[in-house]
Amino acid sequence: MILGLDLGVKSVGLALVNPVSNQIALTAVRVFPAGVDGDFEGGGDTSRNAHRREKRLQRRQTERRARRLGVMHNLLVEAGLLPPGDTHSTLKELDRDLARKYGPHPGAPYILRARALDHPLEPHELGRALYHLAQRRGFLSNRLAPMKEDEEKGKVKGGIETLAAGVEAAGKRTLGEYLATVDPQAERIRGRYTSRKMYLQEFDAIWQAQAPHHRAAAAEFQDRLRKAIFFQRPLKDQRVGACSLIATETRAPLRLLEVQRFRILDRVNNLRVSEPERPLTEEERSLLIAKLETEEKLTYAAARKLLGLKTPFSIESGKEKHILGNLTWTRFAKALNWHWTQMTRKQQDSLVEEWHRAKDDEALAEALQQWNDFTPEEIAAICAVRLPDDYVNFSLAAIRRLLQHLEKGMATGAAKKVEFPDSFKAVEPLPRLPPVHEALPELRNPAVARVLTELRKCVNAVIREYGKPEIVRIELARDLKRNKKDRQTLTDQMRDRETERKTAEEELHRFGMTKISRRDIEKYLLWLECGKECAYTGKQISLESLFGHQPQFDVEHIVPRSRSLDDSFLNKTLCHRDENIRKRALTPWEMFREDLSGWEAFQSRVQKIKNQAKRSRLLIQETRLDELLEKFSSNQLNDTRYASRLAAEYVGRLYGGVVDSAGTRRVFTSAGQITAQLRGYWNCNSILSLLLMNPSRPRNERGQGSCYPRNVHSHGFFSRPAI
Repeated sequence: MILGLDLGVKSVGLALVNPVSNQIALTAVRVFPAGVDGDFEGGGDTSRNAHRREKRLQRRQTERRARRLGVMHNLLVEAGLLPPGDTHSTLKELDRDLARKYGPHPGAPYILRARALDHPLEPHELGRALYHLAQRRGFLSNRLAPMKEDEEKGKVKGGIETLAAGVEAAGKRTLGEYLATVDPQAERIRGRYTSRKMYLQEFDAIWQAQAPHHRAAAAEFQDRLRKAIFFQRPLKDQRVGACSLIATETRAPLRLLEVQRFRILDRVNNLRVSEPERPLTEEERSLLIAKLETEEKLTYAAARKLLGLKTPFSIESGKEKHILGNLTWTRFAKALNWHWTQMTRKQQDSLVEEWHRAKDDEALAEALQQWNDFTPEEIAAICAVRLPDDYVNFSLAAIRRLLQHLEKGMATGAAKKVEFPDSFKAVEPLPRLPPVHEALPELRNPAVARVLTELRKCVNAVIREYGKPEIVRIELARDLKRNKKDRQTLTDQMRDRETERKTAEEELHRFGMTKISRRDIEKYLLWLECGKECAYTGKQISLESLFGHQPQFDVEHIVPRSRSLDDSFLNKTLCHRDENIRKRALTPWEMFREDLSGWEAFQSRVQKIKNQAKRSRLLIQETRLDELLEKFSSNQLNDTRYASRLAAEYVGRLYGGVVDSAGTRRVFTSAGQITAQLRGYWNCNSILSLLLMNPSRPRNERGQGSCYPRNVHSHGFFSRPAI
């Protein structure tokens, strides 16, 4: 039996086919709530735990701040620097006394902080000034925290630098002395970005000036106060997922030089040059790798120029525009210039670890001074380095074993099979999928986890009823494979296309058309794309010849729809009606291969089309249907994005991997767009098209957990949510 699975964000469709009789044994769909809240398709989704986690963090911060201020109040009361009693009422009464003494100024604590630098303060006045420092202790940046949005980082950093410049320009020694001169009626005192360093300097200055006047100002008490005011617990170490190849090891951080090298080799070894499709030669591969080792990223255009290629890479038709390079090497090289290149690899690794080990920039600078190698300028540059705080799927031990194969040009998937054949063992003795959290402990995406959990229920139910299928074909919804940023980008692109379609509709109205169909709008957009010229004949296309009473030009499929099952905009162009009849079910190359001069003229006209993917489709030279379909299938199987890989890996547990021990491929994956292309092809002879057909998705009265059969081969699981 062959099992086809259609995985969506909120549903799992399945079909079971008997390849011997070519009969469908089962078609069904299971509907369930998405694993996230919000608009998943538009990129507006959030984890269901996000709101709860945010509120919990706020409660913790409030509780910790209250506890810190309570400890501070008790210390000051113990030293006689504040009167005993309730903190709130005590401070309120003390502020009233200060207002009577120094005048009704809303910034009375700031006045005390300024006077403390030159005048002896009363014990309670000193206590109030110190308590005010604890209330406003400034911003402390965490070097290793994930990078925030540039505008937010710039806003905080810029605000701190502006305030520091204002303090210096006013000739003031501390932040408190400067703020004491600000008129609260003309300018708001609070609401400024301040740094922790400003408050530390002010605390030391106040303590040095007031210590001779107070018996409580002992060094031991100073340390206790400093800790009570400024201690900030380090961020809790986040649990790092387990390596997908060595279960006892944790994932490796992306900052390591070996991991950066692994990422570069993984991408370069999978690059393919199109027209005709081929991998990079060893010389091209070495040249590109050497360039990426010294660059943060490289555009595909720059990579082609480097290699002297005139044809694009196969991946360029997607949204990715860059190949990522060695971020760690390039950022440290930028900070240290020649000094970094003169260091040995062991010294470079040690410096990266020293950079990560330091809890703040001051600690890092102090540690680097012990190296006796760096100038103050270089130390400051190293402290300014920022690296991603992400992790890869493999441990460092696994990466080191894989690298020896990737260095020779082997793809990561092939290297895994050589080095870790045990990771492809079948689930025995019971042929059922294990729980997702056991099979894929590294999975963190809640939407994918929910889909795979429902997938497990469906597959195990099929196994119970029909036995383990011989082949599984998985189609993953395009949205599920994309990350949040990609989904937002796609939504923006769809809005742009919607604008284009509205503009086209308005232009057709001006032309005199009243009833405008989607097909008319599509023809208009194709008309603009081809430059108002038929690529097959070179004839100019007017709106009258395209939409008049006797249209002369048709929409034609570049690769015939009957052979490719592709009805997308990418596979369409305009063609003169007579030429379209002559073309029949041929590709452009098949049509012109007996007429080389006609083919050259066709190629020249095609170059006027700006869409590179459309040009490639028009100039494709595969002549046999099986080669074309094989290439199409291969392109889909090469999709190694996160969700696709996890889904195939998970179902592959039934067979010891997507390819079993005998070398037979058991699990196949394909892109979600195939479903849309196959709608209406029930009479197609291809079993693949039957399996990937998108079933209807009825819901039960409760709207979740349902799976309705579409034929007589049904059982209890598909009529009620049981497992």
